[in-house]
Amino acid sequence: MFRSLTTQTLGHYWYDSLNPVQEKAGPTVNANLLTGLGIDEFITRTDSVGVRSLLPDALGSTIALGDGTGTLQTQYTYEPFGVTTQTGSASTSSYKFTGREDDGSGLYYYRARYYQPRLQRFISEDPIGYNSGDMNVYVYVFNRPARFTDPKGLEVQICCRAAGILGGYVDHCWITTNAKSAGMGADPNIRPGEQSEGIGMSVQITDHSKDSAIQCIPQKNVDEQCVNKQLQIGKPLGRFLPPFNQCQSFAYGTVNLCRFGPQIAP
Repeated sequence: MFRSLTTQTLGHYWYDSLNPVQEKAGPTVNANLLTGLGIDEFITRTDSVGVRSLLPDALGSTIALGDGTGTLQTQYTYEPFGVTTQTGSASTSSYKFTGREDDGSGLYYYRARYYQPRLQRFISEDPIGYNSGDMNVYVYVFNRPARFTDPKGLEVQICCRAAGILGGYVDHCWITTNAKSAGMGADPNIRPGEQSEGIGMSVQITDHSKDSAIQCIPQKNVDEQCVNKQLQIGKPLGRFLPPFNQCQSFAYGTVNLCRFGPQIAP
């Protein structure tokens, strides 16, 4: 996947899933990026100047670019809503506030839409409208930029389909964010037929990216970054013992842990 850039730095960004991994101008490669497993997690950027390590703060904003000797060549400071000041050596790196791309026009690219830090708002409406949990469909992270990020301009959802146990009379639910799709699932090491109807079997957090949902419900007032940290694939969750420890209680419990509004029950 690629995205064209038509502002100060004409060219293209090439993506691996959600993260850019290469910058090109026509057939010429301008920079290559080494990324981590998380969304907007950049480790190094290599261009004609050399390799630069991107040093992030708690929000994922790049605060400095370091060279191979550990010297900080370029440094960035931010106002609360992302207005950026750069000092030190010039750099063509665009990964700044919350790790997003500064398009050189005063706008930051947040995938679903663009963000204007001086106006402290997005320049277009939230694609999910009022389901975002705020009556202001242009607001950035509920006006709490020192605590939350919005890497894709969207939100956390709980998705469900008919379960494959208990005759399909219950729903199997999991959590979907902009970076992950995961929920409670069977321990992959369990032997087929070892447990009846799944009751009492070992469960853990499993990947649900290939699961097809019948319904997805947007969750209001949830810190997506917090949810992503909770969804550690392979983390043991004990035994499957409905209704006390099952997929729905895990999904809503995890979301509520990261919610800064009223708690919601399954």
